[in-house]
Amino acid sequence: FDGFAVDLVPCFRVERAADVRSAVDRTPFHTWYLDSRLDAALAADVRLAKAFLSTIGVYGSDLRTRGFSGYLVELLVCEHGAFRSLLAAAADWRPPVRFDPEGHGDARRESFDDPLVVVDPTDPGRNVAAVLSTANLARFQHYARDLLVDPRESAFVADPPTPLAADEVRAEIEHRGTIPVAVRFDAPDLVADQLYPQLERSRRGVAEALDRRGFDPLRSAAFADDSAALFVELAVAERPAIERHEGPPVSAREHATAFHEKYADTDCYGPFIDGGRYVVERERTFPSPRTFLESDALFDVALGADVERALAAGYTVLVGEETARLADEFGAELARHFAPKP
Repeated sequence: FDGFAVDLVPCFRVERAADVRSAVDRTPFHTWYLDSRLDAALAADVRLAKAFLSTIGVYGSDLRTRGFSGYLVELLVCEHGAFRSLLAAAADWRPPVRFDPEGHGDARRESFDDPLVVVDPTDPGRNVAAVLSTANLARFQHYARDLLVDPRESAFVADPPTPLAADEVRAEIEHRGTIPVAVRFDAPDLVADQLYPQLERSRRGVAEALDRRGFDPLRSAAFADDSAALFVELAVAERPAIERHEGPPVSAREHATAFHEKYADTDCYGPFIDGGRYVVERERTFPSPRTFLESDALFDVALGADVERALAAGYTVLVGEETARLADEFGAELARHFAPKP
């Protein structure tokens, strides 16, 4: 239309926002509510707020961003009367923070368990800020304080990171002395709101599994384009060939006897007694991250369903400087990882 691509999104006509049958059914109610409250000055401040939130990477209620929706920004600006007033208030917020524009009542507000609660004026059973992550709320607070101290136009202009080349990734790894690992696979053919929650679940599952095995993850991330990668930076590259395994107290006769019989004729060191318990020192199943990630045990961790199917179809494990191969596709993501900002 008039040189612009336009999507027409249908919705059901309902009498109350509480009766919606699809997510877009709320839009007319939100529009009607705001039309009488947003004058020209507030509308200008809403645009400023949205530009600022976009610049710091927290604008958007999709499940990849988990930030501020447009409606949430509009309600917050209305609630505080101006963009600057919103910044000043946010700088001092101590979550959980709660707003109830139409005074629907404390009992209703207390039913929400989110770091920021803004009760929907058109549907008191809904928190407009429900999708907002704790990290993105904290990020907004950080940059609100920064802008109040140093007001500047550049705070409203995005400054994306320069993607790292493979040799720069290798240099970062050498400098940090860590052991990054990545599980790379074909990205499932899903819309972003389905893909990224599964990637996040899988990232967390893999990082926790590596932590339980003593590899001490520092940070982790999930990347997706044509391929996808679960990236974990580790402090420990290798564990000893043996591990200590404690059994029950000797005084617990039935369990202690079973433990002793299980290990008595094996290649383990022991069983021996230490502090009243049977103990063995046995061969470690996964002495390195690669041995774990290339084993079937990877599929025992918490993975997204479609991610698990994609991994079952085939994946590649990259360890150490091998992870520099990710730079061709994920150079910007690696730049953010190796130069983290609030």
